[in-house]
Amino acid sequence: MAVTAQVKSLTQKVQAGAYPTEKGLSFLEVKDQLLLMYLMDLTHLILDKASGGSLQGHDAVLRLVEIRTVLEKLRPLDQKLKYQIDKLIKTAVTGSLSENDPLRFKPHPSNMMSKLSSEDEEEDEAEDDQSEASGKKSVKG
Repeated sequence: MAVTAQVKSLTQKVQAGAYPTEKGLSFLEVKDQLLLMYLMDLTHLILDKASGGSLQGHDAVLRLVEIRTVLEKLRPLDQKLKYQIDKLIKTAVTGSLSENDPLRFKPHPSNMMSKLSSEDEEEDEAEDDQSEASGKKSVKG
């Protein structure tokens, strides 16, 4: 019941336009539809088998194989998007991320820049020019 309430709440927010879905949720919609079709076909096959029918040549078997193949091919993409999906779900449930939440951390490209001052870099370049002029090759670690 809790999951149903959360899904209804999220669906209402999406329909109200709170979350743009034109670029991000189509993958989730496809996955949900495939899982639903898989369960329907599986239930149909179980019903036929329980009533004494044969599964040989049944159309649902071929659809199950096809859907299973597609779901297996989607698995690596699903694992790559797991972080973003978890972050969106947590934001939808709580409204915002807490200050110490690990989903809030992200890389800062400015931290990857060299910490050397411009003067140190100019001195390094001058040393390189002098060593090349004298025929020596310097190796930097």
